[in-house]
Amino acid sequence: MMQYPATISSNTWNVAQMGSPGSPPEIFAYVQSSNQPYSVEFEFLTDANDAFISDVLPEGSATDTSLYVSNTNWHLIQYAVGPNGGSFTSFGSPNWSNINQIDICIGYLQGFTSGTTYVDGLVFLNPALTLATQYFSIGSLTGLGGGHVLRK
Repeated sequence: MMQYPATISSNTWNVAQMGSPGSPPEIFAYVQSSNQPYSVEFEFLTDANDAFISDVLPEGSATDTSLYVSNTNWHLIQYAVGPNGGSFTSFGSPNWSNINQIDICIGYLQGFTSGTTYVDGLVFLNPALTLATQYFSIGSLTGLGGGHVLRK
């Protein structure tokens, strides 16, 4: 399991105010393991006893273990988050307005015996912060082999 931050903090993320029903926030992480097959779950903790737990990913692997990741390649795992996001199971009494830690849990079909597991490129995207509000022209571009011009 990878935890961010490493210990539950008081730096609260108010996920309830992020995104919208049509565009919820998303979490992305690259995962690689020398031990397979495996699945991934995201946990969003209010405290040690209160959390939202995502579906088992890749999607469908909770009921069909043939969908577990079964090679040593890097895999991008992503999931819509928050009250407008994907399906979550509540443990205790978590609150989307008070998220203090994110856990990335790796589940091995036959248990972890030995090897290495990596999580890299963890990104939490709030689409409400990435809206384009201004447009502009970058003018003519040279060096594109034919004098292509981009215009507004």
